[in-house]
Amino acid sequence: MKNFAYLKSQSANNVDWSKIKWFKQEEFPLDELGLLNRYVIEELDKVREALGVPIKVSPVEGAVVRHDDFGAHLSRKSYHYFCHETGRLGQAIDVFLCSLLPFVSPMQIIARVLGCSRFRGLGLYFDALLDDKPHLMLHLDLRHDPLVWIGKRNAQHRKRTYYYPSSTDEFMTLMDSGFKDLKLKDISDDELCMRSKGLPESHEEV
Repeated sequence: MKNFAYLKSQSANNVDWSKIKWFKQEEFPLDELGLLNRYVIEELDKVREALGVPIKVSPVEGAVVRHDDFGAHLSRKSYHYFCHETGRLGQAIDVFLCSLLPFVSPMQIIARVLGCSRFRGLGLYFDALLDDKPHLMLHLDLRHDPLVWIGKRNAQHRKRTYYYPSSTDEFMTLMDSGFKDLKLKDISDDELCMRSKGLPESHEEV
């Protein structure tokens, strides 16, 4: 039998926010904190520190916790899933990286995330939108065995296909092309920002 008191003590309602450096409690859906494993937030704070760029929790419904009221598309195998019967807490979160400018490759992001935290599930979504603009979205979860994948949406059916490192060539091609496209967007946005401030477009000292 599950120890429900123990599971409740592990929920994100018990996060010591004074020890969380990069996030505030109100950045998460407050009504879902009691259904989420506290380590998701604590480990996400480590990821933010290691990556060195702002991270925003996805505002999409189900990006943090999913439960039986979520709808017909709910998968009970998802690490987002909170199980009412057993009290199993959600163990995943979807977040956006607000900039790719500091990174030279997507492998750098993967290495930092897996190297600094307990997250072992890492999905990269290069076609996700934040504020109607494309950004890199990361799925992070607390599974035991490491798994990295890319989710790419099918333009015709709007469903995603998932690619794993076992299909090495296709995986690397999709990862590199997705990363380069988004980084070019970031560079373009950065140059527009500097122009609006009357700064030189080059990043070199003048």
